[in-house]
Amino acid sequence: MRTTGWEGLVEVAGTYGHIGEVTGLNQSFETKAREVYGRALVRARQQASVEGVLRAAEGFLILGDVATATQCVRVADRLAGRDPEARADVRAFAARLSDASGAASPARP
Repeated sequence: MRTTGWEGLVEVAGTYGHIGEVTGLNQSFETKAREVYGRALVRARQQASVEGVLRAAEGFLILGDVATATQCVRVADRLAGRDPEARADVRAFAARLSDASGAASPARP
């Protein structure tokens, strides 16, 4: 799988996830999707793309991997630096992640 940008990798990973859902072979295809989202994350980080890192984070979140999505947010936050738009994007995703992880956690007494 040769591509120069993170965009194609995110698309391929999403396709693997979809194939897993359609065929009922979720575990096999989710493993492959996770691997490709990881490649997309590395590529996005190399390209200093906040958008790419957040798209990879979204993929990990869809796979139920909140811990890795949280790590992605940290990477995106560092990449965003002082860019107000990029920081706003990171904050918005972090809020969604917080909502999603809170919904996935059992209620506390």
